[in-house]
Amino acid sequence: MNQDVLLLAVVVIGLLAVAHFTTLGGGIAGGVITPLNPKAEFGVIRMQESILRGPRGSTGTTPPPTITLTPPPAVPQDILARSFALSTRNAKSRNINEEYVEIVYAPTKNAAPVDISDWMIADSKGESYKLGGISLIPGISSLYNQDRLILRGSARIHVVTGRSPLGENFRLNKCAPYFSQYKTFTPRISDSCPSPSREPGQDSLSDTCYQYIKTISACRIPTNIPFFLDNTCREFIQKNASYDACVKNHKSDTDFYGDEYWVYLNRPEHIWSDIRDSVILKDARGSVVKAISYQ
Repeated sequence: MNQDVLLLAVVVIGLLAVAHFTTLGGGIAGGVITPLNPKAEFGVIRMQESILRGPRGSTGTTPPPTITLTPPPAVPQDILARSFALSTRNAKSRNINEEYVEIVYAPTKNAAPVDISDWMIADSKGESYKLGGISLIPGISSLYNQDRLILRGSARIHVVTGRSPLGENFRLNKCAPYFSQYKTFTPRISDSCPSPSREPGQDSLSDTCYQYIKTISACRIPTNIPFFLDNTCREFIQKNASYDACVKNHKSDTDFYGDEYWVYLNRPEHIWSDIRDSVILKDARGSVVKAISYQ
């Protein structure tokens, strides 16, 4: 009898142990541990339904309305087509820094400004190149091409295949010809800018100094100043015969900016064929504004 009771106790204890391990999912085969949270998967607990929406099946708080931004109306294509023209200019050049085409803008009376920063120039093969921004006063700021290319009046845009001598696109200003002393531009920049002999303070200079200043080549920094000129004269030349000095003295002039722009596509290879091709101007939406072919 005692042996029967002892055997029964052993069996009961064994059954209880098996039940305990089965509940924990830790059988002899080593199965996956059952998560304590029935909604958890591999230790990641899913978040409950959004408090804003409320329980599934209920409306809860009304979600905020979707706001759709409507783009500004586009200028009619027929007006753009009448205002813009293209010229192949030097498209057949084999030098990528001399290969360029031109965009000419002749707006109608009272026309609104046109932003062409996101416009593209394309060839007959379907390759398109974005014009991009410009620097209104090149050579001054370290932030290149941060200004939008906005046409507010008649303009001529030279679109050059290669790289900019200044490292940036730019709008012509009355001091820019100073750059031509050490850099080459295609097309060339005219040699016309304010003369140092007309800058404020020249009345106090000696006649010898004044005569010398009048001989300084247009838009050029003098490199060999005569030894006989006094320090006052030399200081005046240093402060007035340079690009930076010209910009400082004339950036507020009403005629400071010109109507020409130099835009560089920074391509390492030719874009335009020297046999035959098409030049296509597209707006920011990809619509053709103007096209011209040559052969």
